[in-house]
Amino acid sequence: MIEIEKSAVINRPVEEVFAYVTDVENEPQWISEVAEVRKTSDGPMGVGSTYDNIVHFLGRRIVDPHEVIQYERWQTELKQLLWPRMLAWENLNEFARNLNRWRKSDIRG
Repeated sequence: MIEIEKSAVINRPVEEVFAYVTDVENEPQWISEVAEVRKTSDGPMGVGSTYDNIVHFLGRRIVDPHEVIQYERWQTELKQLLWPRMLAWENLNEFARNLNRWRKSDIRG
């Protein structure tokens, strides 16, 4: 299994960061590979919500479907085609600490 973890402290309240990041239409503003996002389910973001990221990866345009499989206060988990991802936020008084964790368990050698 391959696991990548990345974190950052953001100088904003955690509620504001969570609201911004879970609005999937903002993803092209903070994920450089994402060119476009298409929400493919109705209603507010939550468990079962789906959307497609149109990404540029190794010179190719790829549609990367996402499904929200966990959505609770300050934590989401996404099932993705390329890399499953868990996003979590921690309240550090006036700041938010973001944690991104990608796991890939089906790597074949």
